[in-house]
Amino acid sequence: MAFYVMRSFPVIEPLQQLFDQHAIPYTMEEDWLVPYHDFEQYPAIRMLWFPYDTNGCLQVEVFHSDQTLMIECFAGIGESSDEAIPDALKNFCINSFHVFAVAFWGLKPDDQVDVIQWQIQDKNYTVYLGAMGTRLINLDTFPELPNHWFEQLQAQIEQESDLDHLAWFRLFVGNNQGELTVEVLKNNDVWDEMQNTMCKLDWVLADGYYSIRQFMILKEN
Repeated sequence: MAFYVMRSFPVIEPLQQLFDQHAIPYTMEEDWLVPYHDFEQYPAIRMLWFPYDTNGCLQVEVFHSDQTLMIECFAGIGESSDEAIPDALKNFCINSFHVFAVAFWGLKPDDQVDVIQWQIQDKNYTVYLGAMGTRLINLDTFPELPNHWFEQLQAQIEQESDLDHLAWFRLFVGNNQGELTVEVLKNNDVWDEMQNTMCKLDWVLADGYYSIRQFMILKEN
């Protein structure tokens, strides 16, 4: 599970500002933000910051009335939390916020989210596909990605026989000074089969740092 058991503190004001900017009304229940004042219809959200000696992790939790808990985590780079939290928040906004907002909180699709239809094991799903997030540090150009990496991810998802009415997937691939990190999550858990498939692809190993991140939510029609 993608949980952290270190000390943390809630990040409330930036989350409120994000919803204010998108004109989504809400109420606060302790550190949980409840869109449209209606938890039965709209899942609540909160953000927790886990500081390290340098940098840190922003854990975003989306909680549904049926007790489903969706978790997304974002690294924040900075010498202090004051520097690292905005960095992590930026990554959340680029990678996942619009996906959650379009899927659950009535935001209209934009260039941050593609809404498409997939058929999976004779069931029809609406897919909310976020824009691919990238990072590039100490490299002049972004490396070419392996051919058909997304098609392989989609094909494997379409073979899954145990998907519920709601599912979510996140792929992260990062290269740091020639060392590769690959993580594929399915409903918060490591998806070993897909992770092994992605590890075998021809990702470029390079000095410096680059990464990609892809997030999607699937809802059965």
